[in-house]
Amino acid sequence: MVGLRDRLERRHRHAAATARLGATRADAFVLWALMMLPAIKHRIPGVRDRPLRVDVELRGGRHRLALADRSDAMTLYDLFVRGEYDVGLADRPRTVVDLGAHGGLSVLFFRAAFPGVEVLAVEPNPASFERLRANVGALPGVRLLHSAVGAADGEARLDVRGESWAARLDAAGAVRVPLRRLDGLLREAGVDETSAVLKIDVEGAEWDVLSSLGAPLRFAAVVGEFHPRLAPVDADRFFSLFEGFEVRRPAGTDAFTAIRTAG
Repeated sequence: MVGLRDRLERRHRHAAATARLGATRADAFVLWALMMLPAIKHRIPGVRDRPLRVDVELRGGRHRLALADRSDAMTLYDLFVRGEYDVGLADRPRTVVDLGAHGGLSVLFFRAAFPGVEVLAVEPNPASFERLRANVGALPGVRLLHSAVGAADGEARLDVRGESWAARLDAAGAVRVPLRRLDGLLREAGVDETSAVLKIDVEGAEWDVLSSLGAPLRFAAVVGEFHPRLAPVDADRFFSLFEGFEVRRPAGTDAFTAIRTAG
């Protein structure tokens, strides 16, 4: 009971902090409910299968967003309350490459953190990609790509069961999506890695994506999550890719930040 009570109290604190991002009381209530009562939305006919429209006040100003489920509300908390992707860079990057852009909340975060930055946002889940398009597709300097990223070009299957942020590559997945190598995407987009921030949250495919680039990595910074329960290698093997980087890994989370220190 103590463990359950602690989890509920923590969720309530997170929900209350996220609700404060709402532009009105009604928006604040929607954000709170998505965090605290996620199952309710899926039981309301006509609501469960479509996003909710919410106005929020973020670092980059006011935005009207399409939010699908608790994962979107949690992403708001992680980015705009907890600052999960805060990157201390001496120079503003030219480009952010956002792998696993989900509904575009990370795109808004990086545009607020680095005004004027160009963003290449990549998302494989068709439903999430539609929210990505709705939320940030009209913003200047933002390019969208519907694709998964992995170790080879081709086609992959995506498992889209569960919350929207948990979509992952799986041979038994029901949804077929394009699959691209990251180096090809960077070349086609004209991205200079040395002046780019890479954000990677691809539900276990992190090793395939980065190891296929070869060593050493040349990005100015890499932020994201490493999912040890889904990845084919352990954390020591994965983080061995970051030679010449200062890597920070907050306790109790899969998140990491890596800042290049070597030229």
